[in-house]
Amino acid sequence: MDQIFWGVVVAWVATLVAVVVWRRDVAGVHSVRHHLYGLTGTTADSGSFIRRVTGKTRGRWARRPTAASLRLRMSEYGLIRVGSVLVPGLAGFLVRGPIGGLLLAVVGFVAVTLFLRYKQSSWLRSIEKDLPDFLRGVAGAMRAGISFQQAMVAVGRETPGPLGLEVVRMMRRETLGYTMEQVLTEFAERVPSRDIELAVTAILIQREIGGALSAILENIVTTMSERQRVKHEVKTLTAQGRMSGWVLTMLPVGVGIMVWFTNPHYLSPLFHTTIGLMMAGTGLVSLAIGTFVIQKMVGSIEVD
Repeated sequence: MDQIFWGVVVAWVATLVAVVVWRRDVAGVHSVRHHLYGLTGTTADSGSFIRRVTGKTRGRWARRPTAASLRLRMSEYGLIRVGSVLVPGLAGFLVRGPIGGLLLAVVGFVAVTLFLRYKQSSWLRSIEKDLPDFLRGVAGAMRAGISFQQAMVAVGRETPGPLGLEVVRMMRRETLGYTMEQVLTEFAERVPSRDIELAVTAILIQREIGGALSAILENIVTTMSERQRVKHEVKTLTAQGRMSGWVLTMLPVGVGIMVWFTNPHYLSPLFHTTIGLMMAGTGLVSLAIGTFVIQKMVGSIEVD
């Protein structure tokens, strides 16, 4: 049984890696071909309905925060989500049957979801942290006499982390024929931050009605710095409550699943007797109420 289990796991991982590598190569070829045809004013495979639909879907995916934060193509993200369900589900099925497969499939899906959200939140925090310095650098470069586009390119290349990558991508799209309004709007869509939205809105308004953009950027930087200071203080004050909520929510579920997989007979009275079912139902209801109350208490003082 153990040899079959590990054989299936290794075969699935090898197949997943092969499909991801193949899809990256094919997607890269299609992307280059699409850009070349776009520069010549023609359309590649204009009669292919499926290719047009997939091209639009990939375009919408590229504007999503998930694609920006994880640096994944749509096919790769889909494979990860499917693998997070199938691999643990198959392992649980081989060890404890259908119920074990269902439990581990849910655990795998939730675990990967939480991990991806953590990666996205870390990515967004890094961008918001570097944004005031970036805008301050752009304002200083504009005072030196260069244009807004040149300042964005120069400061973006010197900015480390994900913010620099996003700015370089944005300005590269501007050189391919997109207007500055289009690339700024797409930048605000890829980075769902109030600070980014504020900066982009101010820049777009200034490009419509005119004004000293460097002074506007300095005022925005002052506002961003104050908001980030308050937000950091609030998160520090609510850290204990948020951690308590996570521990109280995940500890009973995690311990129950671990005990059921190691010794399923130990929990059989909990699911095969009337008193046990009443205790399990009461525990789940109490867990849900406690989680809701903690989240409301902590979330009521969060700063957006």
